[in-house]
Amino acid sequence: MKFKKSRSSGNLLVELEPGSTRLLSNLNGPITELKKLLVPIDFSDCSKHALKYAVAFAKQFDAEITLLAVVQDTHTSFEHGNAEFVDLQEKRRKQYEGELAKLVDERLGKIKHKLLVKEGKPFEEIVRTASDLDQDLIIISTHGHMGLTRVDLGSSAERVIRYATCPVLVVRPKEREFIPPT
Repeated sequence: MKFKKSRSSGNLLVELEPGSTRLLSNLNGPITELKKLLVPIDFSDCSKHALKYAVAFAKQFDAEITLLAVVQDTHTSFEHGNAEFVDLQEKRRKQYEGELAKLVDERLGKIKHKLLVKEGKPFEEIVRTASDLDQDLIIISTHGHMGLTRVDLGSSAERVIRYATCPVLVVRPKEREFIPPT
């Protein structure tokens, strides 16, 4: 899939197959550039699949990818401040940092990137990070099945779509592919 600026302002050409283009109009103003892409990663196959899309966008637009992993804060009031819980969260953080670095080595090559590991509720951290870093697009995966009900889409993806202040591209597994296999 290739994205190209069209000759008329505010439009984008999308090449789905060689020689086949479609014109997309942006009703809210011209699409200038996608320079900052946020990709939430939970290390599932689905989130790695979304990363493929981000890589394609980054190459096409010379964009920077920010990979975000969120260590879920699942402590109870009993565990709050518990040294064992704090140690476990720190261990998860270090594990996520290592896994992100491994993904960069395997999939990003020379693409500009940032790595972030945050702690909290995934959808809140994704939305906050996108806003704080002024991201142009969030590319997120879902474990969805048939239909787009809340249960099928996934609660984190659904909430990101609802609260994000920038566009969100949802990548579903085993659907029509727009990027060639690597």
